[in-house]
Amino acid sequence: MSGHVFTYGEALQEFDYIVTNINQVKDKELSYIRENINKSSDEKRSDLNILKLGGTPFLIEPLRLLQPLSYAVLAEHASEYHVGFYWWRFPPNPNIPVNRMHHFGFLVVKNRLIWVRYKPDSPTAYYDYNCLPPVIKNSWFKNTSSWGVSDGVTPLVVKLLPTDPYDMFSAFSHYFAVADKKWKKTIVPCVQEKIPNIYGKGKFEQLRCFLDSRLPESNTLIGDQLYVVLDNDSQRIYWVKDFDFINIHYLENPAEALDAYCAHTLL
Repeated sequence: MSGHVFTYGEALQEFDYIVTNINQVKDKELSYIRENINKSSDEKRSDLNILKLGGTPFLIEPLRLLQPLSYAVLAEHASEYHVGFYWWRFPPNPNIPVNRMHHFGFLVVKNRLIWVRYKPDSPTAYYDYNCLPPVIKNSWFKNTSSWGVSDGVTPLVVKLLPTDPYDMFSAFSHYFAVADKKWKKTIVPCVQEKIPNIYGKGKFEQLRCFLDSRLPESNTLIGDQLYVVLDNDSQRIYWVKDFDFINIHYLENPAEALDAYCAHTLL
């Protein structure tokens, strides 16, 4: 199976610097965050908030009772919470000053970066994760918006672990199109027979993938995916194996299945 998982050794080379304590962040980066990032409508989305709130213990404590296998793995193998900073040019032209900054938070498990992103606890946040079963919402998504790995320093699309179903890359069309170029005619009618509300108003794609078991950047059709329907009180989770959307299944005991899978994957 093709694909690469970004490692801590690579992170040390790619980031300008990495911190594990809020007091290690330099004034230049703090000023940039105050002047740019916190102006968003979601307010205070910075991963530095995880450091302020306690780091790794803050992240994994919700898993203790609800996802005990995964908690045990993380309690034993996860590093301190890290936040890495790097500056870049926009546009990417050597004649342009380095004028933009990214910073992302992560754990290190067996030398692999597990991106764990902060979830704003704010009435302005547009997501509430009520589409997920309470056990999953109150564990993996209690204090975070996503978990996962990538193949590089920018975790725009992450794989292998539970991630944000509201993200634009999680819409079902991204996956249906991989399985069949004529997906609108071949796959959508079959899936709608089992899940009528895959579309919302204005053809908004409500069926969303929140876990893709393939490695980052892998083009294989082999692997499992878990889907959920946004704005759906049923809180059902659907399982697709090897891109066989025609035989999409309702997943029974999703909390137990997810815990066993994540514990195995983290190791």
